Amino acid sequence: MGATLTKAEYFAHHSSSAAYPNRTIYAHSVTNSNLELQATWNSRLTGVSWDTPGGDYEEKSIILHTDSNGDLPFNCISPIQRYLNGEPNYGILLITPTSDSQAYQFATSSYFIQSQRPTLHLTGYFPAPPSSPIYFHLPRILHHT
Repeated sequence: MGATLTKAEYFAHHSSSAAYPNRTIYAHSVTNSNLELQATWNSRLTGVSWDTPGGDYEEKSIILHTDSNGDLPFNCISPIQRYLNGEPNYGILLITPTSDSQAYQFATSSYFIQSQRPTLHLTGYFPAPPSSPIYFHLPRILHHT
């Protein structure tokens, strides 16, 4: 029997939070393989285009709101449970609902302030460790028009 999650929360710190509290952002599961350092608006890998410019992702989304500190906590139980059940993990794509010119910057796992690095908190039944580490990253935020 595989792992069964009861809670999965991802916390990302908005590194320019003072200017942008209480923003709405949509989180979508990415549906095509990609490499973070090669992905652009048009390409998911060097020389390989996305099926749709901007990224290939599920239409279904999780609606997120940055809190007054600019942090972005969200429940990501569905994509992580699917990964634990053996489905591929291509990451999460964040999209803003408007085409405003605001920059949204989130601290990464190598951010110099350790307490502001993203974290993933899992609660549930775990009979054995997964065969490979669980990595969920937020590679970029795209403006949706």
